[in-house]
Amino acid sequence: MKNIQTGLDNTALWIKKNEGILLLVLIACHGLLLFFIHGYLRIDNDNPPYTDPAINYLLGRGFSSTCWYTQGEHAFWAGNVPLHQFLLIPWLKIFGLSFPAVIGINFVYVAAGMVLLWAALERSGFIQGAEWRLGAITFFLYTDCAYCLLTSGRYDQLSFLLVGIGAFLFTIPDAVLRLTGLVVVAAILPWAHLATALFSGILGVLLLLFYTKTFRKEVLCLSLGGVIGGLSLCAFYHHLGVWNEFLASIAPHMGSINKPHWTRGGLDAVDLPFLGCATVFLLMYRLCKRDECRFLWFVTVFVIAVPAIFLATGVFTTNYAWYLLLPLIFFLAAQLAKKMAGSKVSLPVVVVIVILGLMVPGGFLRKTIKNRLLVQRAGDPTQRVKEFADRVFRPGDVVWVSQILYYEAKKRNLKVFSGAVVFPNVKLAPYPGEEKDLEAVTIYIWGDVIGDSNRLNELPGQWACTGEKMSAMGVDFFVYRRAPPPQ
Repeated sequence: MKNIQTGLDNTALWIKKNEGILLLVLIACHGLLLFFIHGYLRIDNDNPPYTDPAINYLLGRGFSSTCWYTQGEHAFWAGNVPLHQFLLIPWLKIFGLSFPAVIGINFVYVAAGMVLLWAALERSGFIQGAEWRLGAITFFLYTDCAYCLLTSGRYDQLSFLLVGIGAFLFTIPDAVLRLTGLVVVAAILPWAHLATALFSGILGVLLLLFYTKTFRKEVLCLSLGGVIGGLSLCAFYHHLGVWNEFLASIAPHMGSINKPHWTRGGLDAVDLPFLGCATVFLLMYRLCKRDECRFLWFVTVFVIAVPAIFLATGVFTTNYAWYLLLPLIFFLAAQLAKKMAGSKVSLPVVVVIVILGLMVPGGFLRKTIKNRLLVQRAGDPTQRVKEFADRVFRPGDVVWVSQILYYEAKKRNLKVFSGAVVFPNVKLAPYPGEEKDLEAVTIYIWGDVIGDSNRLNELPGQWACTGEKMSAMGVDFFVYRRAPPPQ
């Protein structure tokens, strides 16, 4: 028994000395799991709309999109905030037009943000003990929330990096550098992600309420930067004449304008209900003991305010789950680390918690194993999709395709519609040039997959199935072509 305890003590000491290296190894292993072991990554329905402006720019069609529901191809894209697309342009120019390339930049954002968050936790001492800091990060990286964050191909990952930068800035001793940096980061946020700007605003207000003297200057700088960033974004879109299009895009997702829409927002993170219950139990226990009341009340209000404000102003979907999940993980890890400081069983407890997190249904590891088994059984569809695109696409085609074929069509420099952007029964906002675009489509590919819909009856003209079919990831995709007009 004594030998076992000595081994645990030596292991804990070794982890403490090599914490930074272990973090990098942990992130590298996560990247290996994502890009090599996982196998084929499904293209999310949101990916083409958020990637199309950058790809069109590289193809010489301007910063525009044919995959967005409020704008056509002739206007500067203002469907949402543009920083992610701006940064995608040089990245895709280097690494090529592909979904893995988009996931690659997302992984860089999350990895860098996680390193900065770890540095903030370590420098501030918020989570005591290297094993607890690494355990908390490992637990998060293997949640369903992190899986969604890393594989959606959206723009949320850039805001994760900015949050990491902001957290690290809070730990910088030099006041000028700290405050200037917070102004800059807060000014960038509205250009990167409106929801993260809202999250930062909630956090700033709570810090001002509970820690006025401690963080007054920091919150003031965040507010100043947010105002600068918000006004500059408004001026930018107004100058380009697309302010109304920007408003039309974000309005359907704002609960105060369209209440029926936000009720459809779902929060699917598997770990969140359990962690939420654990947090509530711990808060009640600590409050009953009258221990550290101010911080505990801060956490209590935070846990209530974040989902409540998001649901009141818009949606709180899986893509936003990390706003609540990650702070809960850090809070619980901090409390457990403090409770078990110096305990001989601290390291084994961390290991057990991480293992339980890895075993959660729907988590990153189990999804990876499931996908790998599926790929081994059915084969990697990447080459199959490419060969199918070679057969069915013709030069000059105007295509409406499921997202699985989006990149293959773009590589051939075709005009691509993807999603429900041009169809009449999408009433989120009016689509300009709808009739002209519908009449221009020459090939339509439909598959019974989430985000896809069979809308062939809504397309003008006569259509015929070519008999060509592709099966990929358990879905059959069928090809239809517009019949030539009668002579």
